[in-house]
Amino acid sequence: MTQTTKTTTTTETATTTKTTDRTRRSQRGMVTAEYAVGAVFACGLAGACLAPLLTSPLMYEVLATLWRFALESWW
Repeated sequence: MTQTTKTTTTTETATTTKTTDRTRRSQRGMVTAEYAVGAVFACGLAGACLAPLLTSPLMYEVLATLWRFALESWW
């Protein structure tokens, strides 16, 4: 009965390790980029939803009253 074993050299192992590290590094960058795109989208959506509300005359009066109250209580 003959057994065959494959021996790996350190060069093969180092090459495999380098490739694996490079792949992992590139994947980490993609995850970071995906989070950045998601954050930009969320801020844009929040701005689009809040802009009409904050520019309405009712909200202007509420914010002006709050601002006056804050300044009067400070002084």
